[in-house]
Amino acid sequence: FDYCFLPHSHARAHSNAKKIADHWLTLFLIQYSDSHKFHLILIVLIKDNVYYLIQRVFMKILKLSKASGVIEVIPESFDDLWHLQKIVCQNDIVEGSTLRTLKAKDVEQKKEKIRMYLTIRVEKIELDAQGQRIRFLGKIISGKPAELVEVNSYHSLDFELKEKIRITKNKLKEFELERLKKAEKESNKSRIMLITLDDEQADISAVKQSGIKQINLIKNPETNGKRIKKEKKENNYLKKISEEIKNADAEIIVIAGPGFTKNYLKKFIEENLRSNKKQLIFESVSEIGIPGYNELMKKKVIEKINANTFVVQENELIETLMKEIVNEGKACYGLDLCKYSVEQGMVDELLITDAFLVEKRNELEKYLDLTEKNKGKVHIIS
Repeated sequence: FDYCFLPHSHARAHSNAKKIADHWLTLFLIQYSDSHKFHLILIVLIKDNVYYLIQRVFMKILKLSKASGVIEVIPESFDDLWHLQKIVCQNDIVEGSTLRTLKAKDVEQKKEKIRMYLTIRVEKIELDAQGQRIRFLGKIISGKPAELVEVNSYHSLDFELKEKIRITKNKLKEFELERLKKAEKESNKSRIMLITLDDEQADISAVKQSGIKQINLIKNPETNGKRIKKEKKENNYLKKISEEIKNADAEIIVIAGPGFTKNYLKKFIEENLRSNKKQLIFESVSEIGIPGYNELMKKKVIEKINANTFVVQENELIETLMKEIVNEGKACYGLDLCKYSVEQGMVDELLITDAFLVEKRNELEKYLDLTEKNKGKVHIIS
């Protein structure tokens, strides 16, 4: 099941789960894999023939073996693909179904595309946010049908959402295992939208596992560079923002900003969006956009909503590092100092940006292994 349709006239927001626990039938939709393992797809509460979806489809991990280095997953969102991009590296093995164009044997023969199952050794990885897919480029090492496979020729394997991906790594590291397991759990959590606004514009973003991503920027056409003082002049502006809230694919929406505009929006929503079932949280910040989101992080607003999000965890790690550096405590930065600290077995937490890891993977491999060997933890920061 990809979708669950709810009759809006019957749907109700229930704040007290205990009240419904004894009176509702819970339906678990479970899919079994070939290995007889199962994964939960969604949970539905049923009462009076009305179905209430309370848990969504999330990334499925079909196989995760540290011993063999094999990963089999079915990505359900772009965030799942983003995590895979951070885990797969050069010389890893990726296999999957693909269309390949066969070379014509003579001038008169037309080129032919056939479905093949290929295994390649990865040399390059590309993530297509617009197309919602991931691409692995490398040399073919095997495939089926065997008589048509051109070993050592280059090919790219493209995977879209809901397509099974099999990856084999020479060694599956502990931080990679943890990242996949956390990603699987996190993809099932409530979706969060952030809106920071003043009387001139509203910045609308989504909290993704890959970070805070802007969805839209709404400008108030009535300001003309001047501050608006009267609520009635903002109605067209507030209407556009409320439409974004109404159509948002999010269960929780945090609305923040300086001044009174957020209060006007709250009143506008109460009067015009009475059927709204989303949880709205209003906060004060001094600026909009990225500075405003940083203020929300410092105030731990997102942490209170969803404490284990990747965004929150990364922010806490960076804050701890900066405090230790400022106080000349137990922290160091820079490649040479970090290498030395790892070699001496002094590192509890090793932070590496994802871009730096991609650029220096071969050089850093030894220090990643050594950190984990010494019971330290490796964190990849986006």
